[in-house]
Amino acid sequence: MKLPRFGCVLWLIVCFSLGSTGFASGLAVFSGAEGFGSATRAGRGGSVLIVTSLADSGPGTLREALEAFGPRIILFEVGGTIKLRKDLHLRHPFVTIAGQTAPSPGITLSGAGLRITTHDVLIQHLRFRVGDLPTGPPPGNRDAIQVLGPSASNIVIDQVSTSFAIDENISFWGGPHHVTVSNSIVSFALRNSMHPEGPHSMGILVGDGSHNISLIGNLLAHNVERNPRIKGDSSVLVVNNLIYNGHRLMSVGSPSGPAMVSAIGNVFLRGPDTLGGINPIHIESNAASGTKVHSHDNWYNGRLFRPGAGPWVAEVPVWVQPLTIRPAYQVPALVTRHAGARPKERDAADRALLMPLGGFRGRIIDRPGQIGSLPEPLATRRVLQIPPHPHDDSGDGYTHIETWLHRMSRDLQ
Repeated sequence: MKLPRFGCVLWLIVCFSLGSTGFASGLAVFSGAEGFGSATRAGRGGSVLIVTSLADSGPGTLREALEAFGPRIILFEVGGTIKLRKDLHLRHPFVTIAGQTAPSPGITLSGAGLRITTHDVLIQHLRFRVGDLPTGPPPGNRDAIQVLGPSASNIVIDQVSTSFAIDENISFWGGPHHVTVSNSIVSFALRNSMHPEGPHSMGILVGDGSHNISLIGNLLAHNVERNPRIKGDSSVLVVNNLIYNGHRLMSVGSPSGPAMVSAIGNVFLRGPDTLGGINPIHIESNAASGTKVHSHDNWYNGRLFRPGAGPWVAEVPVWVQPLTIRPAYQVPALVTRHAGARPKERDAADRALLMPLGGFRGRIIDRPGQIGSLPEPLATRRVLQIPPHPHDDSGDGYTHIETWLHRMSRDLQ
């Protein structure tokens, strides 16, 4: 990619005093945020770091901002594609990544993904288009987003688009907890690609030992399996998601320990690649004793899903407050309209999935080019006008810069 002249502008760091008043406890990280971890402070009150380069590394890059220490709010004065040679790694806590600040067409990460091994993180309005280049992370572990280890907690991943992963689009592993993925698109994981185990294509994996994970208002489409896959010794809330065209859809259980799952108001739809005779929520035969799954208002191809024999329970084993649950009949319209990185400005990959007036198109794929030409957007730039006194309280517990970010996010939805 040829960068414009400003691509090598030096890194801008604007530091502001935190003041002495502190911040409201229990305040949602943004207005309307719900789910586990949604009260994280993320980067509130921290240094403001401005990404000015689309390079993989070096001054002014996203990688440099992620590797910085201390609370920080990461903004973007550039738009376009960041071609990664290896995964980004977020290992230092208290971070807000505000992709909504990027000028049109927004920020797309390609070639690799993001590993999160720390706590108190908010990520919004980024696209992850991993791909199958011969270079990059090992194909057996080439995900879009990985949330890893017991230190990964109080994390909100909201309004992102992920696709073209070789392993999983999104994975949780090693004991993360208090994490929400919301209003996102998880699609087109690659099937016959480079994975060492052979055909793959996986949506979301919630690994053994993952607790207080919430998946809310997401669209999962054209992934062979793991839509989502919830393993044992886990507690997961699955609410108001739209799941389309997997060989299998949602599955629960493993021998590692009881899985606790509340599945409410989800819509499962068959597609051209969906196998016949499957249940939308499948309990694995090796699920540990004590597994509990609650199903309410889940629909499969226009019919209410009625569980049969197995670990189905009437009580709700996993819950979080506050939580707004919408009836399932509202989910298809809401999710197809509002999910993804930039709903008002969808890129070619999201457009290849969603028809302009509703409904779906496409199938499970082996390589990105099967959904048609994916033109690389031109690099763009705009100078941000950060609000004065950005860390002062706006009067509702949010700071001036947070209120500004919330407004920019709403403008993209």
